Amino acid sequence: MIHMNTKIFILITLITGIISGLIYSLLNFLMIEPYIDKAIEFEIERLETEGESIDMNEITTYRLWQKEGSVFAAIVLTIAYTSIFAIVYSYVRNSINGSEVKRGLIISSILWIVIFLVPSLKYPANPPAVGDPTTIYYRQALYLTILGISMSVALFLAYLARFKKIKHVIPFIYIGIITAAYLILPNNPDEVTITMDVVNWFRIVSIIASLITWLSLGVIFGALYKRFNKVEKLT
Repeated sequence: MIHMNTKIFILITLITGIISGLIYSLLNFLMIEPYIDKAIEFEIERLETEGESIDMNEITTYRLWQKEGSVFAAIVLTIAYTSIFAIVYSYVRNSINGSEVKRGLIISSILWIVIFLVPSLKYPANPPAVGDPTTIYYRQALYLTILGISMSVALFLAYLARFKKIKHVIPFIYIGIITAAYLILPNNPDEVTITMDVVNWFRIVSIIASLITWLSLGVIFGALYKRFNKVEKLT
């Protein structure tokens, strides 16, 4: 476990979370929002075909508010992610050889797989126009279930990793348990009502944006830790 001053460590965590949040919000604007707009356009066309009246001014105002609010939401989310990362970093840093940036990249990559990729492969992200509003709580429960399983199993296996005799089989244990969870848990109940081309590209760019954000988080935290650690030793 690390022994850096607590206030400095928290400061590093906050700075990393804010910078990573700004990176994620920029990626969101450039990569994800265009596909959300396309999905909403398809949904509007479908509703108009069914004879429903659409208030475009209301939708435009809402989307503007939504895009502006996404910056704050991204920062809050990445601060939460960075807090998880910092806790893991503090406990496993000394067990990973290499520079602080390398350690940050390794830890952030593993956390990205556990927290984002594994749940997303079972329940892929969909743009706002996809999904029945009446099933939203059910879908959220399914996603939180696979997320909870992934994180709990990873945490338990991280504890077992201390025993060298089984250390090399731990990845296979994780894969086996997650595969079983994939098979047991039901699929997303909602039918996709817009073109799959938009949905698939939305999912792809969501994964890419998330990966870049997590890797940036690891690099930024590692670089800041190295910098502040040197300053603290000098003082």
